Amino acid sequence: CDPGEVVLCAAGPGVREELARRGCSVLPGDVEPTEEVDAVVEAFGLFGVHLGLEWIAKVALYFSGFSNATSEIVTPQPWVLPVLSLSVLVLFIWRGRFKWISLVGISSVLLGWSTTQRPAVLIDQDAALVGILTKEGRALSKERGAGFIAEVWGQNDGLLLNRDEAFGLWQSGNMTVKHHWSKKNHGGPVHCTAEEIHVRRLRHAISGDCIIFDKAYLSAHGATAIWFGEDGRISRIAHATPPTVKRLWTPRKSGRYKNSQ
Repeated sequence: CDPGEVVLCAAGPGVREELARRGCSVLPGDVEPTEEVDAVVEAFGLFGVHLGLEWIAKVALYFSGFSNATSEIVTPQPWVLPVLSLSVLVLFIWRGRFKWISLVGISSVLLGWSTTQRPAVLIDQDAALVGILTKEGRALSKERGAGFIAEVWGQNDGLLLNRDEAFGLWQSGNMTVKHHWSKKNHGGPVHCTAEEIHVRRLRHAISGDCIIFDKAYLSAHGATAIWFGEDGRISRIAHATPPTVKRLWTPRKSGRYKNSQ
């Protein structure tokens, strides 16, 4: 053989060593049948996997074409899913009559999930978008921009609207929440009342008794959620990054929400 040539050899070890000394690449011929069998078995197994995956893809494609193939549900409170998982595990794994205690946990989960109260007002961390919950869905303060945030809010509310509908709700409603974000619509100084909440992305002059969330406050505390009580007043304010939470990788920023009084 010539140097560098690949030779299939079924002879003994002595012949193989001689060929190797001449610079040939020796492929043992006695292992060829085994390798061929392995290749055939592997191809047969992969063909079966291919059929299964193709069937799964076709079924998923068929059902995803329905108009109501997916639907949104309200995101529950943080404790709901852990309690549900633990209760179901106890029901199926625990032996004896005490496993039926898990039904108490499952019942509490169903009750807690059905009574979940979504925030009345959601404010983006960059003050780029504000959403107010209505019966028709969440009204959004802008027609464009912050699309991912708007989609997540709608999915968590269980009422996902397209952007035009959400912005239409904001324009048609008598909103007590005002969003100042556009230089084009900046206008002059604004006077507010105690019932109003103003969110400003720009340095907008606002005077009065309202509550103001500015960009500095939101940058320090993260996205903000507001709930109202039965009397119409703010009952709770929650932040994505409360001041009490300190992370080594997040620089500390200053900022506060303020009543303009």
